[in-house]
Amino acid sequence: GLRPYAPVRLGAARIGNDWHLRWTRRSRLDGSWRNGVDVQLGEASEQYRVALQGLREVVVTEQAFVYTEAMQLADAGTVLADIGFQVQQISAAVGNGAAAQFNWS
Repeated sequence: GLRPYAPVRLGAARIGNDWHLRWTRRSRLDGSWRNGVDVQLGEASEQYRVALQGLREVVVTEQAFVYTEAMQLADAGTVLADIGFQVQQISAAVGNGAAAQFNWS
């Protein structure tokens, strides 16, 4: 019951050669969405593990990540025409939560 739920509404947009990734967190605590305000965090801090197509893994503190052209060139040797990523919210109590997957192709 302590494991964070998988994020929802995953998306990606390519702006120039950068990939802008985003998602919406879910909460185990009073998860009702009221008046357009995010649900309660329900964790000690806001952290997400983002895994990019087996190329790179990062931990971020926002519901977004920009996979820059420079990162893509360093990881894959080219600018990616499509993107896939997995995101999990991290709990201080139990580690990684349930994963959500996004594929753009």
